[in-house]
Amino acid sequence: MLENSALTDCSPRHIGGIFRRSFKLFHSMFLLVLGLVILIVTSTVSKLNPTLTSLAKGGRLFGFGLMGVGLLSACFVQIEPGEVGVQTLFGKIQYQPLTEGLNFVNPLVNVQHFDVRTQNYTMSAVLD
Repeated sequence: MLENSALTDCSPRHIGGIFRRSFKLFHSMFLLVLGLVILIVTSTVSKLNPTLTSLAKGGRLFGFGLMGVGLLSACFVQIEPGEVGVQTLFGKIQYQPLTEGLNFVNPLVNVQHFDVRTQNYTMSAVLD
């Protein structure tokens, strides 16, 4: 029976990787939503009070800027040394692995990190 190593591996490095990826997704979505809220508020304020159009223009620029930063932060993924990243988009594997360093990816893609370092395994025999 094959087990999914991503679900059974509880090493601190793996848990930290899960936290890092979920925080990154939360951060990106938070910036996108905050930018959208600022856009809605500034457009509503400018319609209700035409004397505040200069403030509304600045707010719209700030909202678009936050949305842009949120989208760009979702497009980059960092692969640590000794790891490769495998991209999956809607369950389909992308066959080009991501090497170590900063990589530009589709914001909808899920990147799974795999350790490719050589590991020592010592097998000892039990004598009866």
